[in-house]
Amino acid sequence: MAGSFRRVDKGGSCRNFTFFRDGRLGRGVLCIFDGSRPENLLYARIAKFLKSAGVDVFDVWYSSVDDGILVMQRAGDRDLLSLKDKPRALERGCLGALENVAKMHIRAASLYDKDPFDIMDSFDEKLYRWERDYFRNECAIKRFGFKHSDLPDCEFDKISSLLLGQRLVLIHRDFQSQNIMIDGCRARFIDFQGMRFGCAWYDVASLAFDPYLYPSPLLREKMFDFYFGLTEHFYGLSRNQAKDLFYAAACQRLCQALGAYCFLADTKGKREYLKYIHPAALLLKNASEVCGAKHIERAAGEIAARSAKFL
Repeated sequence: MAGSFRRVDKGGSCRNFTFFRDGRLGRGVLCIFDGSRPENLLYARIAKFLKSAGVDVFDVWYSSVDDGILVMQRAGDRDLLSLKDKPRALERGCLGALENVAKMHIRAASLYDKDPFDIMDSFDEKLYRWERDYFRNECAIKRFGFKHSDLPDCEFDKISSLLLGQRLVLIHRDFQSQNIMIDGCRARFIDFQGMRFGCAWYDVASLAFDPYLYPSPLLREKMFDFYFGLTEHFYGLSRNQAKDLFYAAACQRLCQALGAYCFLADTKGKREYLKYIHPAALLLKNASEVCGAKHIERAAGEIAARSAKFL
């Protein structure tokens, strides 16, 4: 294969990426992965499935699970985060991404039931508990010195119970701005190997409260309105019910994100993640205030104040 190659460092992943340009295939990306994370073995199968469900994702040209090799189409070098300082383009990109992921939520589950295959375990009480303990242990206790009793289970349990009571759909699970690629007028997502059944609002809140992107309150409201309008009849929720889910899912997701940032910075030595603690904590403070989760709100406010020095 003749062409040009460029190695890329991507996030907290245990995968290696190389961008290339080939005279016959065009622009692509080579991913080398190991078996340390089982979801990485699922990417090619899920990509084919999502295509069949009408979800706009990039083509997989070659995959070998045994060798840990994945070769994919690449169109454009911009992710959604690159539009952060271009308000109109950012809004179009966010709404386009939500329209695409709504296809995943609404169309894909019924198709999956007809021909199921191995994916990651569904969101359940155990997984929600793991996410909240990730935040409490890695962020609140280890990094910022909180006590376990400062963050009682009752508020987390209320949030997870609300999410568990909703209709299950297939969700992306890491639906944030660096996993959404802008290709002309299309917003196509990547890194969907963690796809599983869960509450759709977890995906919506992951983007609307993305600490990397830090959308304005106005854009956040537009994202909620847009997704609610697309899916109102499918879920049968009132606007107030959907809004409660939106903020509860934001709390859940932001706890997971804060746990990840601290783990990556303190255990994996990726200190660049420290700068995202402050925006994530501010967003968690906002979401938990709306949810009436006073202990989480108080902890988030203190974490935000003490992490401002990392910016």
